[in-house]
Amino acid sequence: MKRNILGAVTLSSVLLLGACGLGNTMKVEQQEGIDAAQSEEVAQMPGTIGLIDDITDERILITVEESSVFNGKMKGQRIFFSTGEIDDETKAQLKRGQKVKIEHGEAFGMSHPPVGNAENIEVIDKAMSEQPHVMIFKYDEGSTDYLRHGTVTGAAIASVETVLEDATWEDAAFPFDGPADYQFSIETASSPFKEQNIFMKNTDDGVLLYNAATEQKTIVSGGMSQKLVELIK
Repeated sequence: MKRNILGAVTLSSVLLLGACGLGNTMKVEQQEGIDAAQSEEVAQMPGTIGLIDDITDERILITVEESSVFNGKMKGQRIFFSTGEIDDETKAQLKRGQKVKIEHGEAFGMSHPPVGNAENIEVIDKAMSEQPHVMIFKYDEGSTDYLRHGTVTGAAIASVETVLEDATWEDAAFPFDGPADYQFSIETASSPFKEQNIFMKNTDDGVLLYNAATEQKTIVSGGMSQKLVELIK
């Protein structure tokens, strides 16, 4: 009788341990399933690669090279991304001209250019960010935006700076009835016009310039206007 009781107790213990082991295995498998699902969700997070055109405290503006959201339809177009969820250390490293990979949600605001919410930003190429240059954007009627058009490099950068420095600027609101022909910015560390967006349009009186950073305008004429037009075109 004692042997039967002991055997029953032993069998019960084995079954109980087996049940506990099965339960733990199921929990592990469930957790692994959750982890795998979360990893897959991260892997499938929409992403966009592009070049930084402008940076403010709250957002960046990029020219799109490729995106998992727009299926190639936005290549060469521009998109804003809010950087409110990006840590300060990462934001401090961002520079105009860098190529970045941005992870973001699928929703975009209906502004123009559209605005997405960046959840992670990774610099994948320094690109033009460390090379002195003048970045030129030309107004495109089809997209109703200023799109990347070309660059000025080398000694010609100083020629652009000279025109701006010698001009007489006055305070003014945006002086154009419609869009300007071009927008450009000098991307050199030493320039007093560094990272200031300047709009340019040919008029009957000369070349009309507007500095959006200082909210000032000027008209350049004669040989100086001709030189500027040759460089920014």
